[in-house]
Amino acid sequence: MSRSEVPLEPYVRQAKEHQWLGWASGREMAVVLDAAITGGQLTVVDVHARRGDATPVHVHSRDDEAFLLLDGAMTVWVGEQRSQVSPGGVAFLPRQLPHAIRFDIPSRALILSVPAGPQENIFRAAGWDLTRPAPAGRVISPEVGREAAERNGVTLTGPPPELDD
Repeated sequence: MSRSEVPLEPYVRQAKEHQWLGWASGREMAVVLDAAITGGQLTVVDVHARRGDATPVHVHSRDDEAFLLLDGAMTVWVGEQRSQVSPGGVAFLPRQLPHAIRFDIPSRALILSVPAGPQENIFRAAGWDLTRPAPAGRVISPEVGREAAERNGVTLTGPPPELDD
């Protein structure tokens, strides 16, 4: 029986029940839905970002990604194209396209990734579960992030955009 033929169980949770992760630059995120819950179909991550938080320029080989901005402001780069996104706006970023995201002010966004797995694996591998204290001096170095990304089919191709970019 293929994974898509396995019946899925209903899943209802409150925000405090999600897995909350610490991430680079003090950012926090909650894994709302993951591969185990959705039968490998969808990952949803709730990101709480600070002004200037940004991804490196990168390319996904295994998953498509979308950002739904709930609050704040963000800039999206896809190749040489630059777009501003305001609350309620969305950016769909198919695999194989170099892209980067920057939060221009404190913001909240949902990251949706299909199929499930690669995105949540990166965040869990390089971040830490906030139900446990962060290890002393814990910093997500560029190398830790790069290794987690590469293990999950994401190639980093350039630095994060700066606020003046």
